[in-house]
Amino acid sequence: MKIQKINQKSPETAIIWTASHFLKNEKIIIHPTETVYGLAGIYLSKTALYKIIEIKSRDIKQPFSIMVNNIEQIMSIIGKLPGWIEEFLHTIYPAAITILLPRKVNLPISYWNQFPFIGFRYPKHCLSNLLVEMVSSPIITTSANLSGTPAPVRISEISNQLLEEVSITLDGGVTEYQVPSTIIKINEKNRKLMLIRKGAVNWNTIEKCFGNII
Repeated sequence: MKIQKINQKSPETAIIWTASHFLKNEKIIIHPTETVYGLAGIYLSKTALYKIIEIKSRDIKQPFSIMVNNIEQIMSIIGKLPGWIEEFLHTIYPAAITILLPRKVNLPISYWNQFPFIGFRYPKHCLSNLLVEMVSSPIITTSANLSGTPAPVRISEISNQLLEEVSITLDGGVTEYQVPSTIIKINEKNRKLMLIRKGAVNWNTIEKCFGNII
């Protein structure tokens, strides 16, 4: 296993370049986010997608989130959304929030088309955003754990089984929030917001932001 120390707040460009090179070649990496450590693979790679499913021992009917570093990438994947949803996204992001958005188009890999909603992460985290930028593509993101086990916030909490399956692990120390992202869902028809999972960002903060838009 290859573990590389990295500064989360001011990540070394050469290390990010190495990690992005693996991603571009359809390999899987582990990296810190502001919430927990994640398994990542390039979004448009079927090889990477099914490798992550295999590594995590996860049911193929369970969804993953997609990590981006700007709102336009979300629209390019999911299709055109109402203006009020776009305004909310521009207001709330970047943040330690996963937002489930209605899928408007069929996506190139059939796996995604079983889900009427797709989860997106646009983190307030220099390392994660730089990684997406260097790959020049959104990436699949999911916690670096076996299904049913706690999400790790430091390298020592990641099983050797996972560490041995990836091409490189970026060790940035303990994550900032040390809890997973807050997950919310937008109901386009009734303009309602739903809390799916409590997490790093307080629900009241999100709800207030949403209320200002609506």
